[in-house]
Amino acid sequence: MKKGLITMLIVSSMLLSGCVNIEPEWDGESVGDETVYESESREGEKEPEEPLSNVVEKDGLRFTSKGDGTCSVTAADDFTATAVVIPKVSPSGEAVVEIGKEAFCSSTTLTSIAIPNSVNTIEESAFRYCDKLSKIAISEGVTRIGSFAFSNCTNLIEVTLPQTVTHIGSYAFNECSKLARVTIPDSVTDLGEFAFCETSLTSVCIPRNIERLRNYTFANCTSLASVTIENGVEYIGDFAFGGCSVLKSIYFPSSVRYIREGAIYGCDELSSIAVDSGNSKYHVSGNCLIETSSKKLVLGCKASVIPADGSVTSIGYGAFFGCNGLTEIVIPEGVTSVGVSAFQDCKNLKNVTFPNSLKTIQEHAFYYCTGLTEITVPNGVTDIDDYAFAGCRALTRVSLPNTLTNFKHYLFAGCKSLEEITVESGGIYHSSGNCVIETASKTVVFGTDSCVIPSDESVTCIGPYAFQSRYALTDFQIPQGVLQIGISAFRGCGSLRTVTIPKSVTMIDRGAFLDCSALTDIYFEGTVAEWRAIEKEYDWCSYGNHIIVHCTNGQDLAWYDGK
Repeated sequence: MKKGLITMLIVSSMLLSGCVNIEPEWDGESVGDETVYESESREGEKEPEEPLSNVVEKDGLRFTSKGDGTCSVTAADDFTATAVVIPKVSPSGEAVVEIGKEAFCSSTTLTSIAIPNSVNTIEESAFRYCDKLSKIAISEGVTRIGSFAFSNCTNLIEVTLPQTVTHIGSYAFNECSKLARVTIPDSVTDLGEFAFCETSLTSVCIPRNIERLRNYTFANCTSLASVTIENGVEYIGDFAFGGCSVLKSIYFPSSVRYIREGAIYGCDELSSIAVDSGNSKYHVSGNCLIETSSKKLVLGCKASVIPADGSVTSIGYGAFFGCNGLTEIVIPEGVTSVGVSAFQDCKNLKNVTFPNSLKTIQEHAFYYCTGLTEITVPNGVTDIDDYAFAGCRALTRVSLPNTLTNFKHYLFAGCKSLEEITVESGGIYHSSGNCVIETASKTVVFGTDSCVIPSDESVTCIGPYAFQSRYALTDFQIPQGVLQIGISAFRGCGSLRTVTIPKSVTMIDRGAFLDCSALTDIYFEGTVAEWRAIEKEYDWCSYGNHIIVHCTNGQDLAWYDGK
């Protein structure tokens, strides 16, 4: 379950960042790529061995000289110890300053480790996969804990870090599934992404000297109930607290000036959002975090009530992303835009009220809101982007305005229950028989499972993707007057068995009936010669389908008999 959720978090992050290029700029230091690790050897490769004259072994430990009177320590080939105390000085008299890269990685015997104050660095993966390691003592003097240093130490329960530590690398304690207590000292200035991801921490304090809380730092900490963010922290990364399902409240100090999308994704119990009154960038009203100057709602929770006083004019990128505790929302007058993924994955959201001021609903805005059953989009909305309501599997009824200027192909992709769709008359589009039709071009741009294409010659073209993946379609009648069946028009209609095609059709475009695995019979209202005269793209249906074309002159053709 944990693996599935963190995978979902990562995929969602990719989706958010890949939808459109609208990511705001960080106005502090350049953030660059979030993932910055120390170099790791590829699986199966070994680090070049030091010359034997630089290596001394004793009691299962290997000491490798750095040539300056200091050395690093790793496990020797014959290491079988359970409790280890690292000495300050090697057998050759050199100061031990480093726990080497992959020093004790995957040890099956190590249960405890004591690190002396001579050591300043614990290198990457030093204790990774030490699944019996339950106790660590790190003395004052250690300044750097490398990436993956204690990752996957599944019996580690508590960690006390000394006040000398300044850097905790990416994934340092990732998937330490029993780790319940850690104190991050004030000395830490750099905390890597995924550092404490998928641990059992119940509370955490992010000290003031950590300016940037990186992506996924505490993601999927499902026991994390209390978070303290000290004044001095400026940046909260993607999914920093994503999946912290028992977190009930969060408070942002006055120093915070940039919060990335999805920061509190999947925090189902979150009911209180607060910000220091001295914060010049954000304020809170109705449990909504609002960027004051832009009037953009940045973060919301299950208890949010969007203020109707004009302080909010847009709902931002991922504002309620993954808020499964949200069951209904009223978007007040004055709001003109619902942003990318604003309510994505709000699986228990059942009712949405839109204002008449609304103009745009952006990509994935209500993606996978599987509790929605009806949507009425008010007159005045001009743009609804691709996938805005995709995956809303319980959605049965949709009403669209006559102000809509562009109907996108994948607007209702995966809405398996959608039966009724209407468009207010007087615009670019109209509806008939549960089809959305572009009036001027006489093109069906979308149809539901219960769609019946009108036979009054108001339709001459079935547009690209119009019925793609309509799983409930079984037998379909295309009326006389239709000239063209567009690209992927019925692609993926897996239950479609029969189609009636009129002799008025002159073109069947590529992919029109591709992946219609149940399609066995096409009834063509013309002769064999007329069927063969239709222009067909080579992949208009799937190879391997045994489709019989029944023509009016009593002849049947297998589809692969050509035109």
